[in-house]
Amino acid sequence: MAPERKTWSFRPRWRIRGLLHTQSPLFVGSGDTFEHPEIKKDDGTRAEVQAFTRAGNTPFIPGTTLKGYLRNRIWQLAQDNKEVEKLVKALFGKGPGKEANRNQGQGGKARFHDALLISRRVEPTPLPCWNPETQTFIEAHNCLDRVTKTVAEKMLFYQETVPAGVGFAVEITGKFGPEDTLAEKEVALLLASLEWFSGKAEEEGLSLGADTATGKGRLLWELEEVSVIEESDVKGWLATPRSRPFYRELYRPIGPDREKGLLSAGRALLRPGPKENITIPVVIRFDSHFLVNDPPSPPEAEKKKKDLESEIADHRPLRDEQGQAVLPASSVRGALRSQAERIIRTLGGKACHPGTPGACRSTVPRRDYKDLCPACRAFGAPGWRSPVRISNFRLVESRGETTQELLAIDRFTGGGKHGAKFNVQAVYQPVFKGEVEIELGRLAQVEANDPPGEGNWVLGLLALLLRDLKEGDITFGFGASKGYGSCTAEIGCWDDEGFRKKARTGLDNFRKMVQKQGGDDG
Repeated sequence: MAPERKTWSFRPRWRIRGLLHTQSPLFVGSGDTFEHPEIKKDDGTRAEVQAFTRAGNTPFIPGTTLKGYLRNRIWQLAQDNKEVEKLVKALFGKGPGKEANRNQGQGGKARFHDALLISRRVEPTPLPCWNPETQTFIEAHNCLDRVTKTVAEKMLFYQETVPAGVGFAVEITGKFGPEDTLAEKEVALLLASLEWFSGKAEEEGLSLGADTATGKGRLLWELEEVSVIEESDVKGWLATPRSRPFYRELYRPIGPDREKGLLSAGRALLRPGPKENITIPVVIRFDSHFLVNDPPSPPEAEKKKKDLESEIADHRPLRDEQGQAVLPASSVRGALRSQAERIIRTLGGKACHPGTPGACRSTVPRRDYKDLCPACRAFGAPGWRSPVRISNFRLVESRGETTQELLAIDRFTGGGKHGAKFNVQAVYQPVFKGEVEIELGRLAQVEANDPPGEGNWVLGLLALLLRDLKEGDITFGFGASKGYGSCTAEIGCWDDEGFRKKARTGLDNFRKMVQKQGGDDG
Protein backbone atom coordinates (compact mmCIF):
# COMPACT_ATOMS: atom_id res chain seq x y z
CA MET A 1 0.00 0.00 0.00
CA ALA A 2 1.43 3.36 -1.04
CA PRO A 3 2.15 5.77 1.79
CA GLU A 4 -0.40 8.52 2.26
CA ARG A 5 0.83 11.80 0.81
CA LYS A 6 0.60 14.93 2.87
CA THR A 7 -1.27 17.75 1.15
CA TRP A 8 -0.33 21.40 1.57
CA SER A 9 -2.69 24.33 1.34
CA PHE A 10 -1.69 27.10 -1.07
CA ARG A 11 -0.50 30.31 0.54
CA PRO A 12 -0.53 33.52 -1.51
CA ARG A 13 2.80 35.22 -2.03
CA TRP A 14 2.68 38.96 -1.28
CA ARG A 15 5.08 41.76 -2.18
CA ILE A 16 5.25 45.28 -0.74
CA ARG A 17 7.35 47.84 -2.63
CA GLY A 18 8.13 51.43 -1.70
CA LEU A 19 10.77 54.06 -1.09
CA LEU A 20 12.31 55.39 2.10
CA HIS A 21 13.51 58.97 1.52
CA THR A 22 16.09 60.40 3.94
CA GLN A 23 14.87 63.57 5.65
CA SER A 24 18.09 63.94 7.68
CA PRO A 25 21.57 62.38 7.48
CA LEU A 26 21.61 58.62 7.97
CA PHE A 27 24.37 56.34 9.27
CA VAL A 28 24.02 52.55 9.31
CA GLY A 29 27.46 51.18 10.13
CA SER A 30 28.86 48.04 8.56
CA GLY A 31 31.46 47.52 11.30
CA ASP A 32 34.26 48.09 8.78
CA THR A 33 36.57 51.08 8.39
CA PHE A 34 38.52 52.50 5.47
CA GLU A 35 41.23 55.11 4.98
CA HIS A 36 40.19 58.35 3.32
CA PRO A 37 42.86 60.16 1.25
CA GLU A 38 41.67 63.63 2.34
CA ILE A 39 41.52 62.96 6.08
CA LYS A 40 44.78 62.65 7.96
CA LYS A 41 45.92 62.37 11.57
CA ASP A 42 48.37 64.72 13.26
CA ASP A 43 51.25 62.45 12.24
CA GLY A 44 50.29 62.69 8.56
CA THR A 45 48.91 59.15 8.22
CA ARG A 46 45.43 58.60 6.85
CA ALA A 47 42.62 58.47 9.37
CA GLU A 48 40.16 55.59 9.52
CA VAL A 49 36.52 56.27 8.69
CA GLN A 50 33.60 54.16 9.92
CA ALA A 51 32.03 52.76 6.75
CA PHE A 52 28.36 52.89 5.80
CA THR A 53 26.89 49.51 4.91
CA ARG A 54 27.18 49.16 1.15
CA ALA A 55 27.54 46.67 -1.67
CA GLY A 56 30.47 47.91 -3.73
CA ASN A 57 29.74 51.61 -4.14
CA THR A 58 26.00 51.35 -3.44
CA PRO A 59 24.89 52.13 0.14
CA PHE A 60 21.96 50.13 1.44
CA ILE A 61 19.83 49.68 4.53
CA PRO A 62 20.13 46.04 5.60
CA GLY A 63 16.87 44.16 5.70
CA THR A 64 17.73 43.09 9.25
CA THR A 65 17.90 46.75 10.33
CA LEU A 66 14.39 47.55 9.11
CA LYS A 67 13.00 44.21 10.32
CA GLY A 68 14.42 44.55 13.82
CA TYR A 69 13.28 48.14 14.18
CA LEU A 70 9.68 47.48 13.07
CA ARG A 71 9.44 44.37 15.22
CA ASN A 72 10.57 46.28 18.29
CA ARG A 73 8.14 49.16 17.71
CA ILE A 74 5.16 46.87 17.02
CA TRP A 75 6.00 44.71 20.04
CA GLN A 76 5.96 47.77 22.31
CA LEU A 77 2.36 48.43 21.24
CA ALA A 78 1.33 44.77 21.40
CA GLN A 79 2.01 44.02 25.06
CA ASP A 80 -1.69 43.91 25.93
CA ASN A 81 -2.94 42.67 22.55
CA LYS A 82 -2.70 38.89 22.17
CA GLU A 83 -3.80 38.98 18.53
CA VAL A 84 -1.01 41.39 17.55
CA GLU A 85 1.54 39.41 19.61
CA LYS A 86 0.60 36.29 17.64
CA LEU A 87 0.91 38.15 14.33
CA VAL A 88 4.31 39.59 15.32
CA LYS A 89 5.69 36.14 16.13
CA ALA A 90 4.37 34.77 12.82
CA LEU A 91 5.73 37.68 10.73
CA PHE A 92 9.09 38.26 12.41
CA GLY A 93 9.77 34.88 14.00
CA LYS A 94 10.40 33.90 17.60
CA GLY A 95 13.26 32.42 19.57
CA PRO A 96 13.43 29.00 21.21
CA GLY A 97 11.23 28.35 24.20
CA LYS A 98 12.54 28.32 27.77
CA GLU A 99 11.47 24.74 28.39
CA ALA A 100 14.16 22.06 28.07
CA ASN A 101 13.10 20.51 24.76
CA ARG A 102 14.14 20.63 21.15
CA ASN A 103 12.08 23.69 20.31
CA GLN A 104 14.45 25.79 18.19
CA GLY A 105 12.04 28.66 17.65
CA GLN A 106 10.32 29.66 14.43
CA GLY A 107 11.39 31.67 11.40
CA GLY A 108 9.34 34.67 10.32
CA LYS A 109 7.09 34.66 7.26
CA ALA A 110 8.11 38.16 6.14
CA ARG A 111 11.32 38.50 4.15
CA PHE A 112 12.92 41.94 4.36
CA HIS A 113 15.22 42.53 1.39
CA ASP A 114 18.17 44.91 1.58
CA ALA A 115 17.06 48.43 0.58
CA LEU A 116 19.52 49.72 -2.05
CA LEU A 117 20.03 53.43 -2.64
CA ILE A 118 18.44 54.21 -6.02
CA SER A 119 17.40 57.88 -5.85
CA ARG A 120 20.40 60.25 -5.94
CA ARG A 121 20.97 63.87 -5.00
CA VAL A 122 21.17 66.59 -7.60
CA GLU A 123 24.73 67.90 -7.98
CA PRO A 124 26.53 69.89 -6.73
CA THR A 125 26.23 69.01 -3.05
CA PRO A 126 28.28 71.22 -0.67
CA LEU A 127 29.05 68.59 1.97
CA PRO A 128 32.46 67.66 3.42
CA CYS A 129 34.36 65.10 1.29
CA TRP A 130 31.29 64.52 -0.89
CA ASN A 131 31.49 61.38 -3.06
CA PRO A 132 28.92 61.48 -5.89
CA GLU A 133 29.57 57.83 -6.75
CA THR A 134 28.66 56.47 -3.32
CA GLN A 135 26.32 59.39 -2.44
CA THR A 136 28.05 59.83 0.92
CA PHE A 137 29.99 62.49 2.79
CA ILE A 138 32.37 62.28 5.74
CA GLU A 139 31.07 63.53 9.07
CA ALA A 140 33.50 64.37 11.87
CA HIS A 141 32.64 63.88 15.54
CA ASN A 142 34.60 64.91 18.58
CA CYS A 143 34.23 65.58 22.29
CA LEU A 144 35.33 68.63 24.27
CA ASP A 145 37.65 68.25 27.20
CA ARG A 146 35.67 69.53 30.20
CA VAL A 147 38.75 71.20 31.72
CA THR A 148 40.63 72.72 28.76
CA LYS A 149 37.47 73.42 26.69
CA THR A 150 39.32 72.18 23.58
CA VAL A 151 38.93 68.97 21.60
CA ALA A 152 39.61 65.97 23.84
CA GLU A 153 42.62 63.88 22.84
CA LYS A 154 41.90 60.66 20.92
CA MET A 155 38.15 61.37 20.84
CA LEU A 156 37.92 62.46 17.18
CA PHE A 157 36.33 59.97 14.78
CA TYR A 158 34.73 59.99 11.32
CA GLN A 159 31.64 58.42 9.81
CA GLU A 160 30.65 57.85 6.19
CA THR A 161 27.12 59.28 6.11
CA VAL A 162 24.27 59.41 3.59
CA PRO A 163 22.74 62.93 3.40
CA ALA A 164 19.12 64.00 3.29
CA GLY A 165 17.49 63.83 -0.14
CA VAL A 166 18.23 60.27 -1.30
CA GLY A 167 15.89 57.29 -1.63
CA PHE A 168 16.21 53.60 -0.74
CA ALA A 169 14.09 50.95 -2.52
CA VAL A 170 12.26 48.77 0.02
CA GLU A 171 10.88 45.34 -0.84
CA ILE A 172 9.15 42.96 1.57
CA THR A 173 7.89 39.58 0.39
CA GLY A 174 6.40 36.56 2.06
CA LYS A 175 3.96 33.66 1.94
CA PHE A 176 1.31 34.70 4.40
CA GLY A 177 -1.74 32.88 5.64
CA PRO A 178 -2.69 30.04 5.19
CA GLU A 179 -6.19 31.48 5.60
CA ASP A 180 -6.97 34.53 3.44
CA THR A 181 -8.18 36.51 6.44
CA LEU A 182 -4.96 35.79 8.34
CA ALA A 183 -2.82 36.69 5.31
CA GLU A 184 -4.56 40.04 4.95
CA LYS A 185 -4.09 40.81 8.65
CA GLU A 186 -0.37 40.09 8.39
CA VAL A 187 0.04 42.30 5.32
CA ALA A 188 -2.10 44.99 6.95
CA LEU A 189 0.13 45.01 10.04
CA LEU A 190 3.25 45.50 7.88
CA LEU A 191 1.68 48.32 5.87
CA ALA A 192 0.48 50.16 8.96
CA SER A 193 3.89 49.90 10.63
CA LEU A 194 5.68 51.23 7.53
CA GLU A 195 3.24 54.14 7.53
CA TRP A 196 4.84 55.32 10.77
CA PHE A 197 7.58 56.78 8.56
CA SER A 198 5.09 58.74 6.45
CA GLY A 199 4.12 61.37 9.02
CA LYS A 200 0.46 60.33 8.70
CA ALA A 201 0.27 58.28 11.87
CA GLU A 202 0.58 58.93 15.58
CA GLU A 203 4.03 57.32 15.68
CA GLU A 204 5.49 59.75 13.09
CA GLY A 205 9.07 60.85 13.41
CA LEU A 206 10.59 57.37 13.67
CA SER A 207 14.29 57.08 12.87
CA LEU A 208 16.71 54.36 11.78
CA GLY A 209 20.41 53.88 12.27
CA ALA A 210 22.85 55.48 14.69
CA ASP A 211 22.68 58.80 16.55
CA THR A 212 18.90 59.10 16.28
CA ALA A 213 18.90 61.23 19.45
CA THR A 214 20.69 63.95 17.42
CA GLY A 215 18.10 64.02 14.67
CA LYS A 216 19.71 61.46 12.36
CA GLY A 217 17.88 58.78 10.45
CA ARG A 218 14.58 60.59 9.82
CA LEU A 219 12.89 58.84 6.90
CA LEU A 220 9.77 59.37 4.79
CA TRP A 221 7.89 56.31 3.53
CA GLU A 222 6.30 56.29 0.07
CA LEU A 223 4.24 53.22 -0.81
CA GLU A 224 4.57 52.29 -4.48
CA GLU A 225 2.72 49.01 -4.86
CA VAL A 226 1.23 46.06 -3.03
CA SER A 227 0.96 42.99 -5.27
CA VAL A 228 0.06 39.33 -4.78
CA ILE A 229 0.31 35.93 -6.45
CA GLU A 230 -2.79 33.82 -5.76
CA GLU A 231 -3.68 30.24 -6.56
CA SER A 232 -5.48 31.10 -9.79
CA ASP A 233 -2.42 33.00 -11.04
CA VAL A 234 -0.18 29.96 -10.55
CA LYS A 235 -2.65 27.60 -12.24
CA GLY A 236 -2.83 29.94 -15.22
CA TRP A 237 0.94 30.11 -15.46
CA LEU A 238 1.28 26.31 -15.27
CA ALA A 239 -1.13 25.99 -18.18
CA THR A 240 1.07 28.24 -20.34
CA PRO A 241 4.62 28.01 -18.97
CA ARG A 242 7.24 30.54 -20.00
CA SER A 243 10.98 30.78 -19.64
CA ARG A 244 11.05 33.49 -16.99
CA PRO A 245 10.54 32.61 -13.28
CA PHE A 246 6.87 32.86 -12.42
CA TYR A 247 7.31 35.09 -9.42
CA ARG A 248 8.74 37.85 -11.62
CA GLU A 249 5.76 38.00 -13.93
CA LEU A 250 2.81 36.85 -11.86
CA TYR A 251 2.72 39.51 -9.16
CA ARG A 252 -0.55 41.35 -9.65
CA PRO A 253 -1.19 44.80 -8.06
CA ILE A 254 -4.12 44.67 -5.65
CA GLY A 255 -5.25 48.23 -6.51
CA PRO A 256 -5.66 51.41 -4.43
CA ASP A 257 -9.04 50.49 -2.93
CA ARG A 258 -7.77 47.24 -1.48
CA GLU A 259 -4.59 49.00 -0.28
CA LYS A 260 -6.69 51.51 1.64
CA GLY A 261 -8.70 48.70 3.21
CA LEU A 262 -5.54 46.92 4.37
CA LEU A 263 -4.13 50.15 5.82
CA SER A 264 -7.33 50.78 7.76
CA ALA A 265 -7.29 47.23 9.11
CA GLY A 266 -3.63 47.59 10.12
CA ARG A 267 -4.24 50.87 11.95
CA ALA A 268 -7.09 49.25 13.85
CA LEU A 269 -4.81 46.39 14.89
CA LEU A 270 -2.05 48.66 16.17
CA ARG A 271 -4.30 51.27 17.75
CA PRO A 272 -1.45 53.58 18.81
CA GLY A 273 -2.32 55.89 21.66
CA PRO A 274 -2.04 59.66 21.44
CA LYS A 275 1.46 60.99 20.90
CA GLU A 276 2.73 62.00 24.33
CA ASN A 277 6.14 63.36 23.40
CA ILE A 278 6.88 66.91 24.48
CA THR A 279 8.26 68.95 21.57
CA ILE A 280 9.91 72.25 22.51
CA PRO A 281 10.57 74.69 19.64
CA VAL A 282 13.80 76.63 20.21
CA VAL A 283 15.05 79.71 18.35
CA ILE A 284 18.71 80.61 18.99
CA ARG A 285 19.86 84.17 18.22
CA PHE A 286 23.61 84.80 18.10
CA ASP A 287 24.91 88.16 19.26
CA SER A 288 27.87 88.30 16.88
CA HIS A 289 29.92 85.84 14.82
CA PHE A 290 29.09 82.12 14.77
CA LEU A 291 31.08 79.23 13.34
CA VAL A 292 31.03 75.44 13.50
CA ASN A 293 34.23 74.75 11.63
CA ASP A 294 34.54 72.72 8.44
CA PRO A 295 38.33 72.81 7.84
CA PRO A 296 39.76 72.76 4.29
CA SER A 297 40.59 69.36 2.87
CA PRO A 298 44.31 68.51 2.39
CA PRO A 299 44.23 69.42 -1.35
CA GLU A 300 42.59 72.78 -0.50
CA ALA A 301 45.09 73.41 2.30
CA GLU A 302 47.98 72.68 -0.08
CA LYS A 303 46.50 75.02 -2.68
CA LYS A 304 46.14 77.78 -0.09
CA LYS A 305 49.74 77.30 1.04
CA LYS A 306 50.96 77.85 -2.53
CA ASP A 307 48.57 80.74 -3.25
CA LEU A 308 48.43 83.18 -0.34
CA GLU A 309 45.69 85.15 -2.11
CA SER A 310 43.44 82.10 -2.32
CA GLU A 311 39.82 82.64 -1.27
CA ILE A 312 39.83 79.39 0.70
CA ALA A 313 39.42 80.27 4.38
CA ASP A 314 41.39 78.54 7.13
CA HIS A 315 38.17 78.23 9.11
CA ARG A 316 34.78 78.19 7.41
CA PRO A 317 31.18 77.25 8.29
CA LEU A 318 29.93 73.70 8.24
CA ARG A 319 27.06 73.59 5.73
CA ASP A 320 24.06 71.36 5.20
CA GLU A 321 22.98 69.70 1.98
CA GLN A 322 21.40 72.99 0.84
CA GLY A 323 24.64 74.92 1.26
CA GLN A 324 23.40 76.84 4.32
CA ALA A 325 25.43 77.18 7.52
CA VAL A 326 24.08 74.76 10.11
CA LEU A 327 24.23 74.31 13.88
CA PRO A 328 24.43 70.49 14.12
CA ALA A 329 22.32 68.64 16.65
CA SER A 330 25.48 67.00 17.98
CA SER A 331 26.95 70.45 18.82
CA VAL A 332 23.77 71.48 20.65
CA ARG A 333 23.62 68.17 22.47
CA GLY A 334 27.27 68.37 23.52
CA ALA A 335 26.90 71.92 24.84
CA LEU A 336 23.74 71.04 26.81
CA ARG A 337 25.34 67.90 28.22
CA SER A 338 28.44 69.81 29.31
CA GLN A 339 26.26 72.41 31.04
CA ALA A 340 24.23 69.62 32.68
CA GLU A 341 27.43 68.17 34.14
CA ARG A 342 28.30 71.60 35.60
CA ILE A 343 24.87 71.88 37.20
CA ILE A 344 25.07 68.39 38.68
CA ARG A 345 28.54 69.01 40.15
CA THR A 346 27.49 72.43 41.48
CA LEU A 347 24.67 70.78 43.43
CA GLY A 348 27.10 68.24 44.90
CA GLY A 349 26.28 65.35 42.58
CA LYS A 350 28.53 63.13 40.50
CA ALA A 351 28.99 63.52 36.73
CA CYS A 352 31.65 61.56 34.89
CA HIS A 353 34.26 63.06 32.54
CA PRO A 354 33.71 61.45 29.11
CA GLY A 355 36.75 59.64 27.77
CA THR A 356 38.47 59.22 31.14
CA PRO A 357 39.03 55.80 32.78
CA GLY A 358 35.94 54.67 34.63
CA ALA A 359 33.59 57.04 32.79
CA CYS A 360 30.06 55.86 32.08
CA ARG A 361 30.70 56.41 28.37
CA SER A 362 33.73 54.13 28.30
CA THR A 363 33.64 51.50 25.58
CA VAL A 364 31.67 48.77 27.32
CA PRO A 365 28.83 46.57 26.02
CA ARG A 366 26.34 47.90 28.54
CA ARG A 367 26.13 49.48 31.96
CA ASP A 368 23.31 49.06 34.48
CA TYR A 369 21.21 52.12 35.22
CA LYS A 370 22.46 52.32 38.79
CA ASP A 371 26.04 52.58 37.51
CA LEU A 372 25.32 55.61 35.31
CA CYS A 373 25.73 59.20 36.48
CA PRO A 374 22.70 61.52 36.08
CA ALA A 375 24.19 63.15 32.96
CA CYS A 376 24.55 59.78 31.24
CA ARG A 377 21.07 58.71 32.34
CA ALA A 378 19.61 61.84 30.74
CA PHE A 379 21.85 62.15 27.65
CA GLY A 380 22.79 58.54 26.96
CA ALA A 381 25.73 56.15 27.26
CA PRO A 382 26.80 52.93 25.52
CA GLY A 383 23.86 50.55 25.85
CA TRP A 384 21.58 53.28 27.21
CA ARG A 385 19.48 55.47 24.89
CA SER A 386 18.65 59.01 25.91
CA PRO A 387 15.01 60.14 26.19
CA VAL A 388 16.06 63.59 24.89
CA ARG A 389 16.09 64.06 21.11
CA ILE A 390 17.54 67.15 19.43
CA SER A 391 17.13 68.18 15.79
CA ASN A 392 19.62 69.99 13.58
CA PHE A 393 19.18 73.75 13.89
CA ARG A 394 18.50 75.32 10.48
CA LEU A 395 19.50 78.84 9.52
CA VAL A 396 16.44 81.10 9.17
CA GLU A 397 18.07 84.55 9.24
CA SER A 398 21.52 86.18 9.20
CA ARG A 399 23.33 89.37 8.29
CA GLY A 400 25.60 87.59 5.86
CA GLU A 401 29.03 86.01 6.14
CA THR A 402 32.21 87.89 6.97
CA THR A 403 35.90 87.00 6.78
CA GLN A 404 38.05 88.11 9.68
CA GLU A 405 41.87 88.20 9.46
CA LEU A 406 43.58 87.08 12.69
CA LEU A 407 47.22 87.20 13.73
CA ALA A 408 48.93 85.78 16.81
CA ILE A 409 51.24 88.09 18.78
CA ASP A 410 54.85 87.10 19.40
CA ARG A 411 55.20 87.09 23.21
CA PHE A 412 58.86 88.20 23.03
CA THR A 413 58.86 90.93 20.34
CA GLY A 414 55.31 92.14 20.89
CA GLY A 415 54.80 92.13 17.11
CA GLY A 416 53.00 89.78 14.79
CA LYS A 417 54.24 86.18 14.96
CA HIS A 418 55.66 84.90 11.66
CA GLY A 419 53.51 82.20 10.06
CA ALA A 420 50.69 82.65 12.58
CA LYS A 421 48.33 84.62 10.34
CA PHE A 422 45.00 82.98 9.49
CA ASN A 423 41.49 83.99 8.56
CA VAL A 424 38.04 82.94 9.68
CA GLN A 425 34.89 82.95 7.58
CA ALA A 426 31.86 83.11 9.88
CA VAL A 427 28.15 83.89 9.84
CA TYR A 428 27.25 87.21 11.45
CA GLN A 429 24.31 87.39 13.87
CA PRO A 430 22.54 84.29 12.56
CA VAL A 431 19.24 82.94 13.84
CA PHE A 432 18.76 79.17 13.98
CA LYS A 433 15.57 77.24 14.57
CA GLY A 434 15.23 73.67 15.83
CA GLU A 435 13.49 71.43 18.34
CA VAL A 436 14.20 69.61 21.59
CA GLU A 437 11.93 66.61 22.04
CA ILE A 438 11.36 64.52 25.16
CA GLU A 439 10.16 60.96 24.53
CA LEU A 440 7.82 60.40 27.43
CA GLY A 441 7.65 56.66 26.80
CA ARG A 442 11.42 56.37 27.03
CA LEU A 443 11.44 58.82 29.96
CA ALA A 444 9.07 56.51 31.84
CA GLN A 445 11.50 53.62 31.24
CA VAL A 446 14.34 55.73 32.63
CA GLU A 447 12.45 56.85 35.71
CA ALA A 448 11.04 53.39 36.43
CA ASN A 449 14.50 52.66 37.85
CA ASP A 450 14.37 55.63 40.25
CA PRO A 451 13.09 55.42 43.83
CA PRO A 452 9.50 56.60 44.44
CA GLY A 453 9.21 60.38 44.60
CA GLU A 454 12.23 61.03 42.37
CA GLY A 455 10.60 60.60 38.96
CA ASN A 456 10.35 63.28 36.27
CA TRP A 457 13.79 64.64 37.24
CA VAL A 458 15.05 64.62 33.61
CA LEU A 459 12.45 67.27 32.75
CA GLY A 460 13.64 69.33 35.73
CA LEU A 461 17.27 69.15 34.56
CA LEU A 462 16.21 70.07 31.03
CA ALA A 463 14.30 73.09 32.35
CA LEU A 464 17.49 74.36 34.02
CA LEU A 465 19.39 73.90 30.75
CA LEU A 466 16.74 75.75 28.75
CA ARG A 467 16.81 78.58 31.27
CA ASP A 468 20.59 78.88 30.92
CA LEU A 469 20.25 78.80 27.14
CA LYS A 470 17.57 81.49 27.25
CA GLU A 471 19.72 83.73 29.45
CA GLY A 472 22.85 83.37 27.30
CA ASP A 473 24.96 81.17 29.61
CA ILE A 474 25.74 78.57 26.90
CA THR A 475 27.95 79.16 23.85
CA PHE A 476 28.28 77.12 20.67
CA GLY A 477 30.98 76.44 18.13
CA PHE A 478 34.40 77.92 17.47
CA GLY A 479 36.15 80.76 19.31
CA ALA A 480 34.15 81.34 22.48
CA SER A 481 37.17 83.16 23.98
CA LYS A 482 37.16 85.48 20.93
CA GLY A 483 33.53 86.45 21.36
CA TYR A 484 32.17 83.90 18.88
CA GLY A 485 29.17 81.73 19.67
CA SER A 486 27.45 83.82 22.37
CA CYS A 487 23.68 83.73 22.08
CA THR A 488 20.27 83.89 23.71
CA ALA A 489 17.25 81.76 22.94
CA GLU A 490 13.47 81.84 22.68
CA ILE A 491 11.87 78.74 24.21
CA GLY A 492 8.55 77.90 22.57
CA CYS A 493 6.72 76.47 25.61
CA TRP A 494 8.40 78.54 28.32
CA ASP A 495 5.16 80.40 29.17
CA ASP A 496 3.00 77.26 28.99
CA GLU A 497 1.75 76.85 32.56
CA GLY A 498 1.29 73.07 32.12
CA PHE A 499 4.90 72.67 31.05
CA ARG A 500 6.14 74.94 33.86
CA LYS A 501 4.19 72.94 36.46
CA LYS A 502 5.74 69.66 35.28
CA ALA A 503 9.17 71.32 35.14
CA ARG A 504 8.86 72.63 38.73
CA THR A 505 7.94 69.16 40.00
CA GLY A 506 10.81 67.67 38.02
CA LEU A 507 13.22 70.28 39.37
CA ASP A 508 12.36 69.41 42.97
CA ASN A 509 12.86 65.71 42.22
CA PHE A 510 16.15 66.43 40.42
CA ARG A 511 17.52 68.26 43.49
CA LYS A 512 16.44 65.40 45.77
CA MET A 513 18.09 62.84 43.52
CA VAL A 514 21.40 64.77 43.26
CA GLN A 515 21.52 65.51 47.00
CA LYS A 516 20.87 61.86 47.82
CA GLN A 517 23.59 60.83 45.39
CA GLY A 518 26.03 63.28 46.97
CA GLY A 519 25.17 61.94 50.42
CA ASP A 520 25.69 58.34 49.27
CA ASP A 521 29.09 59.27 47.81
CA GLY A 522 30.08 60.92 51.04
